[in-house]
Amino acid sequence: MEVHGIGFDSDIGFLEETLEYRDEGLPDGHVVVENCDEWHYCIDCATGEIVSWRPDGEAMVEFPCFDDCLLGRLNDSVENM
Repeated sequence: MEVHGIGFDSDIGFLEETLEYRDEGLPDGHVVVENCDEWHYCIDCATGEIVSWRPDGEAMVEFPCFDDCLLGRLNDSVENM
């Protein structure tokens, strides 16, 4: 699991991913925080919700906030070890 943010080397991963997917229809106000290949987890900046988005579909709410998303994704990773 890789959550995009600002790295130790000042790499701004979320910005690069977000700008890349704007050309594929990522709605304004959504920022990519995780690339899951078929879909992307994004923060909806208007609501703070975490949505799953794919280029050929609509965004669907997955988590009410980033904290719940991070905890859920970490729990999934532990269960899949």
